[in-house]
Amino acid sequence: MNLSNPALFRRAVDTIEELGTRVAISHLSPDSKRIVFETCIYMKVAYYAKFSAWTLDDYRILDAKVSKFYRLISKNRATFSTALLYIPRCHGGLGLKKLSNLIQMSKITLMSRLITVGGAAGVAMEAMAMRGFRSAGQFLCPGSAGTMAGSLNHVSWISSLVEWLREIKLGVHRPGCPAPVGNPSMLELLGPGDLSRRSITSLRGVSCLGEIHMEGDEDVPLPGMEWVSDHPVVTRSCVEIRVGQVWSFAHRRDRLYEIIGFAAGDIVLLIVCRPGRHAGVPTGPMAIGGSVHIDEDNFCLGRVVACQWKFQRFCTNWAASQSWFSSQKRGMRKRGRHPAPSLGCVCGWNSMEFPTHELY
Repeated sequence: MNLSNPALFRRAVDTIEELGTRVAISHLSPDSKRIVFETCIYMKVAYYAKFSAWTLDDYRILDAKVSKFYRLISKNRATFSTALLYIPRCHGGLGLKKLSNLIQMSKITLMSRLITVGGAAGVAMEAMAMRGFRSAGQFLCPGSAGTMAGSLNHVSWISSLVEWLREIKLGVHRPGCPAPVGNPSMLELLGPGDLSRRSITSLRGVSCLGEIHMEGDEDVPLPGMEWVSDHPVVTRSCVEIRVGQVWSFAHRRDRLYEIIGFAAGDIVLLIVCRPGRHAGVPTGPMAIGGSVHIDEDNFCLGRVVACQWKFQRFCTNWAASQSWFSSQKRGMRKRGRHPAPSLGCVCGWNSMEFPTHELY
């Protein structure tokens, strides 16, 4: 699913081109043209643009369209400096409004207002922020702190805002407890510039070094992540439970448990998946280093159910194995010819016992 809505973006470009041309060739004075352009066309595009998941480069394309009409309205040549259009008048510029700046500031206002108000709107905005962390390869635990990095794979609503803030030396920070010492996140371990390896770990669903390279684990390297053996192992006391983890327990090897959230009262919200058949062959139970396919049949045939566990039950001394996404294939629906996704999971260590620690 393309959340960037390219049709709406083309509509924004066409609106600026069509209505901007009408204003530029009208018989109004330059100041009247500017007022009409900024209050009518500008605000019309800016309103729905602040709700869109476009990249910062997309917003800069809109800026280029707007700059062209600003030059026409102010009777300047096409070679007139773009920077001088937006530099304040006190510094020798024209002091005009920049569309991308206006939209990103509207996003900041919208985000802070909804989070402050709370309720259903606040929860939805927090989910949008968490999606930004996820697209940056950052899997935050409940109550943990983090500063959002740039998007790696999927562009979310907040991605352009993060890029825009970074240009002015600011960022989006979530307050909370610091990460445990000795178990660095992949962002800390690899650095912001290593986009290739960070993208691989993000697609695998790996949050930190301890999830795949912990003392006592069996040697089951994930494809593309063999480099983790170059780093020292992490002690067992650094394990954390977070959203997005997929677990398999020794007494239920034919099921996968994905953590989708936490609720009041130390409740862990889970999706339980019972893998079906792949190419006519049953895929479970899972063995260490083995793989299982999760296809659309799990949803169509009711093999996925939601449940709630007490955190104390989740952290009982069951032998547990964490699973990671390893590949994505394309399958066929039983009815029709539309492609359906199929995810492969690889099982990790087999004798992991959860430590006793507080959820929040």
